[in-house]
Amino acid sequence: MYQDLKLSNGEEYILIREDDVIGIMPRANAQADDVPELQPLADRVLIKVEEVADVTMGGVFLPETAKERPLSGTVVRVGPGKYDKDAEGKRRTVPLAPGDKVLYFKYAGDNMETPSGDKFVVLRSDDVLCKA
Repeated sequence: MYQDLKLSNGEEYILIREDDVIGIMPRANAQADDVPELQPLADRVLIKVEEVADVTMGGVFLPETAKERPLSGTVVRVGPGKYDKDAEGKRRTVPLAPGDKVLYFKYAGDNMETPSGDKFVVLRSDDVLCKA
């Protein structure tokens, strides 16, 4: 959800909920190449997606449309954690660290791809099923 806002001086802005912001890019003019440097917010994690096999175990080549959506990857960056409602001003730590191999919920997160073809997903730590 967002709301358009126009100030009396004519400047236009969009207000969005903090919960809808997934991370902060490293600089104002960031591009798709900068995705690996994105700093996730709250309890979100940036994961580099493992490539899906092009060939089945039986030797059948799979077209892009037949491939399963990736479910695993390596944690690249971790957010600082969500604020704890019970402990004012403190954050809940995210139980993941860069380098962890993880399995995650199939349809979770926001997918991104760099021009070089590297695929990333930003998702909430709760969408991580387990460390692999």
